[in-house]
Amino acid sequence: MSELLSKLQSSTKSRQTRCGFSLLADSLDAAEWDQICLIMDEMRNRQAEAKSKGHTSSWLGRILREHGYSVSDNTIYRHVKRNCCCERS
Repeated sequence: MSELLSKLQSSTKSRQTRCGFSLLADSLDAAEWDQICLIMDEMRNRQAEAKSKGHTSSWLGRILREHGYSVSDNTIYRHVKRNCCCERS
């Protein structure tokens, strides 16, 4: 067996069940997380309304980073689009 194949087969990394964005809920107060959830719902279900307000993954990421939270725009986008590990668990 090749060394590469051996390493690939022996991977023991546990699978995440929550993405980096949903983990933010643990460090935000309830009112902040509730507001973020409202914005995410708007971004998912009322895209034209969200876009007219400037509510995008980039906007939300910038606001969170300005307040000391380390989260990428892509992580937020995947969570909003339900294409993150939260949805695969």
